[in-house]
Amino acid sequence: MIEHSFVKFVPGVYVVYLSVPKVASSSISHSLLMEVPSVHKNIWEHSNTGKALTNRRAVTLPYPRLPIFTFVRNPIDKFTSYYRDKFVGGRKDGFELSYLTYLGFDPFMNMDEMVSHMMTIPVIEMEHHAQPQYRILIKHGQLLPDFIGHFERMDELWAQIAQMSLVDLQLGQRRNNTSEKTVEPISAQSMSALCQYYSIDFALFNYPKPNYGEPHISVPEASDALDKNCINDFRQQIENKNKRWKTFTEKLTDSEFKNSYLIKMKDQFNQYLLAEYQNIQKQ
Repeated sequence: MIEHSFVKFVPGVYVVYLSVPKVASSSISHSLLMEVPSVHKNIWEHSNTGKALTNRRAVTLPYPRLPIFTFVRNPIDKFTSYYRDKFVGGRKDGFELSYLTYLGFDPFMNMDEMVSHMMTIPVIEMEHHAQPQYRILIKHGQLLPDFIGHFERMDELWAQIAQMSLVDLQLGQRRNNTSEKTVEPISAQSMSALCQYYSIDFALFNYPKPNYGEPHISVPEASDALDKNCINDFRQQIENKNKRWKTFTEKLTDSEFKNSYLIKMKDQFNQYLLAEYQNIQKQ
């Protein structure tokens, strides 16, 4: 099974980031990277060194049991950013991601050609950056993050992340900005296909879904697609978790409470390190 869910964390920052591509993931990863004492300012967050320093790993692997946060984005805006970055951006030197070539894509595909080909690929096999967001956030029926914010409100919501991190984690300058790469408008045919492809994201994360009618091409359905009852249940879970997160960050303004909580989070991180050490010793 192809893994699409990855976390990042660094020592001394007491939150774990569940990465959702094309949702300010470069900016958030860079913020974490800048908290690493051994980092050089010229290290790229998505380089092998940057990934190593931020401990990027699949959620199926061990990681510290700290509060998990992430952000989601309007599915069409996210897809457009993806097309600009990987396709328009790949027309000079080829795809940055060889997997796109393996899947039969070409960077010179126009939007309709790209969407049409994308709809022939099983959802589970589609390249990581274009995955429906719910498939990254939900694993085996479990909602992974403790906080899910909207990208469109990130500047407002980041204060809660900074508070929970216990180090006032700073969100620096936005990185990997694709807005300067112009693309043709999405046609009604492609829009209808994309709206169905990302229909669960629209419903689950409370984004208004454009009405373009039924698509004229077949749209693949994920084997783990959520029905209406599941969507409603997860929406309630997200609302409850976000409320608890906000309430807890307000408690952290009390210095005594914060110091007590910091001790617990240090213990959690040390337990993770101990478990990793014991696994090495067994090998």
